[in-house]
Amino acid sequence: MNFSNLGSVLLALLMLSAMVTVHELGHFWTARLFGFPVFEFAVGFGPRILKRKTKKGTVVSLRAFPFGGFVAFENEETVTSGNLTFNKKPLWQRFLVILAGPVTNILLAFLVAFMTLSVVGLPVSTTGVDGFSENSPAEQAGLKRGDVIAVVNGQEIDGDVSLMRECVQRNPGEPIALIVERDGQRIDFIIKPYFDEQSQSWMVGINLAQTTQRFGLGQSVKAAAVWIGSMIGALVSFLAGLFTRGEGAGDVMGVVGAVTVMSNTAQTQHISDFMTLVAFISMNFGVFNLIPFPALDGSKIVLMGVELIRKKPISPEKEGIVQLVGLVIFFALFLLLTYRDIMRLVTGG
Repeated sequence: MNFSNLGSVLLALLMLSAMVTVHELGHFWTARLFGFPVFEFAVGFGPRILKRKTKKGTVVSLRAFPFGGFVAFENEETVTSGNLTFNKKPLWQRFLVILAGPVTNILLAFLVAFMTLSVVGLPVSTTGVDGFSENSPAEQAGLKRGDVIAVVNGQEIDGDVSLMRECVQRNPGEPIALIVERDGQRIDFIIKPYFDEQSQSWMVGINLAQTTQRFGLGQSVKAAAVWIGSMIGALVSFLAGLFTRGEGAGDVMGVVGAVTVMSNTAQTQHISDFMTLVAFISMNFGVFNLIPFPALDGSKIVLMGVELIRKKPISPEKEGIVQLVGLVIFFALFLLLTYRDIMRLVTGG
């Protein structure tokens, strides 16, 4: 997968915008299911670039800045009059409408993971020789590209890459006896490995050939569920450490950082790596929105819990103040993370 710099950046922006749009579509579709009036469905923030009114009266708009979006359940008239249409709906329906956004992002992550496993496939190493590192002992010993490693120190490999690597590391620093298959024949070699400081392991300087492994339908469904579940578990652990002990604060990225990572991955990695990153970011977006912080979906769910206990909703004025405070904090956080992302790019950190 090889895109130009500009093309990869545009692709990254498109994918981030798509994740936000999917999130808002989750809110929108669920609201429509329960008959909520929806006054506007917007992709992005800022001034409108394009707009179109549907037969049901919803304005669909494209805004100038693609990082975000919203579904408007109220308009100027309902806000001014205090006759809020959203709050007239049953609590359980409002809860599902709010929850649908994050859940849709998590479902998107699952779908991308499933497509990666079943359609695109994952690159896996083989025991074939695809090339050599600089000053490779294996190349100097006479191995050639296209050779297939069959035996390491008397151990038949049978295509098992993990076993091959284990045999290489078994006697650190000692010469390694290899038998390779070449043109239907088996040829013996003795190779003296070298210690690689970066990987902290003994190596013979062989670049292994890769193939693409695809999974069946049932396997892909199960593996994608486990994959996304492990991602969610890792993110929850990270967030717990971040909010309780401040661990990992330096690793948090903003929009610029996310675009940079996605752009670099699109240029230099296998398409499965890019899709894995898309799944990871979509899952992050969904789970992050469940945090009970003002301006996030999680805070609205908490307010609904308070409403359930009090048997009456929080006043729109108080809820508006809470959401406004959250927006101010998030805007400040956005500026901070953007500054840090830019400094990383400038300094190469």
